[in-house]
Amino acid sequence: MLPDTHVVKIGGHSILDKGRSATYPVRDALGSLLETKKLIIGTGGGARTRHVFLGALLALYGVVAIPPEVFGHLLPLFIRSVPGVIFTKMKSSVYIMLKTTLY
Repeated sequence: MLPDTHVVKIGGHSILDKGRSATYPVRDALGSLLETKKLIIGTGGGARTRHVFLGALLALYGVVAIPPEVFGHLLPLFIRSVPGVIFTKMKSSVYIMLKTTLY
């Protein structure tokens, strides 16, 4: 369906909650990838503000945050329009479904 798109899951507790020392290197690494790749970036459930926070960090690369309610419907539109999208509540089953659908 979207063979040129890659899925990345970012841990909320393991990365986003650790502050600048953990998040900025991840932001820089994702920014480098976004120069040549389309990314779907998922954050775990928990605090809904995590995807907004990550979206703010990646906004300078053109990444947008998509609410989970419209993610399935608008993903193809967004991924063709911007280098990457972020959504929250990414459970392992969603990650497996995306990997099977995309490849």
